[in-house]
Amino acid sequence: MGKIAITVVGTHGEVRPLLALAIELQNAGHEVILCAPPNEKAWITGYGLNFCSSGCDINGLIGNLNGYMGHPVRLLKAVKKTLHDIIGGQFELENSIKGMDLIVGSGEPFAVPSIAEKYGIPFVFLNLVTQFMPSSNYPPTVIPWQNLPKWVNKLLWNIVNSFINLSLVGIINKQRDNLGLKPIKDLYDHIIGSFKTCIIAVNEVLDKVPDYSFDYIQTGLWHVPEIIEEELEPGLIEFLESGPPPVYIGFGSMTDSNPKETSRIIEETINTLGVRAIISKGWAELCTNVDRKNTYMIGYVPHYKLFPKVAAVVHHGGAGTVYTAAWAGVPQVLIPHMLDHYYQGALLYKKHLIPKAVSRSQLTSKKLASAIKEAMSNKVIIDNSARIGKELRQIDQEGIKKAVKTIEEVLQNTLAGGIYEISDTQSAME
Repeated sequence: MGKIAITVVGTHGEVRPLLALAIELQNAGHEVILCAPPNEKAWITGYGLNFCSSGCDINGLIGNLNGYMGHPVRLLKAVKKTLHDIIGGQFELENSIKGMDLIVGSGEPFAVPSIAEKYGIPFVFLNLVTQFMPSSNYPPTVIPWQNLPKWVNKLLWNIVNSFINLSLVGIINKQRDNLGLKPIKDLYDHIIGSFKTCIIAVNEVLDKVPDYSFDYIQTGLWHVPEIIEEELEPGLIEFLESGPPPVYIGFGSMTDSNPKETSRIIEETINTLGVRAIISKGWAELCTNVDRKNTYMIGYVPHYKLFPKVAAVVHHGGAGTVYTAAWAGVPQVLIPHMLDHYYQGALLYKKHLIPKAVSRSQLTSKKLASAIKEAMSNKVIIDNSARIGKELRQIDQEGIKKAVKTIEEVLQNTLAGGIYEISDTQSAME
């Protein structure tokens, strides 16, 4: 058994699978510490896990990006500042994780590989979003336009990678110098060269990742086990049971430069369709003044408990929400706000699981109503959603066991001083 640190900078939806992994590793007898945003401390320690802060107020960081939806150049500049904040917070993890036997890093692992290098600790990268890794099969996350020719995607990756190197390599090298490490030249080469293997927590049923030039294993995403029972509030249960399944509308961690206008669009859509609706206020505090008998307002609720009970899920397109709605087997409507949301929208549309995604910057009540109506009436979407949901539920627990096995093999080889070798790991040149 070993001491394992899991580090993540991300929203609640991105922390959830890391918590699931931490619980599974702890149940296997390992000593685990989960380093996450400070607002997640009470939730994580409630599962009996050790916690340390990754030093980033993720709410504020995400809020800094939402004003640049659909504007790649302005978004790149905003991302630069956000990543500087993330990098500074990550290097502060040094004292908390330097004594570990293995480090698992997720989100934006810009500092963790350097800490692992400094102390000779094996590093496993956990990728929750296919689009994070460079490939000619898709553009970088800051590019909203999908389905581009491969040569264009490759060119965009080169441009964005050059911008990232100019923006971030300097600050990383300053911190590496403090650790007594040599400077790096290319960020992605540094990240890819630092890990023993990459665990890609993306379900093949939804997205078979392209072949990469590094060792990786694709496992699928995971649910947090119900050690702490998460139940729907009594009022919500009563609303669900009082009529036909409602439509869920919520944009999660996305903030909003004009929440009043977005609230108006949502309320007008509900009026047009005449449907019952559950509206998640989210970080944008949407529809806070709505007072309708056919509408129920919620804060945080466990999606895996709620989504199987609704008629459709309208959301921003975050990977975690995409997976949970797909697992529930219900139709989805995607309103991409930024980054990988556009990739998710194009992916699900190709698989005939959603109507064509509507970019948040172009959202109107007419477009939203049309998309919801199609999702709830299109037999192909309904049948495909049900089929995919059944497949995901059948393989739900296989992926996390595969991830734990991979991590334990890296750990065992390290503790034994042997040569790293994983039987199931894939390695291919793109």
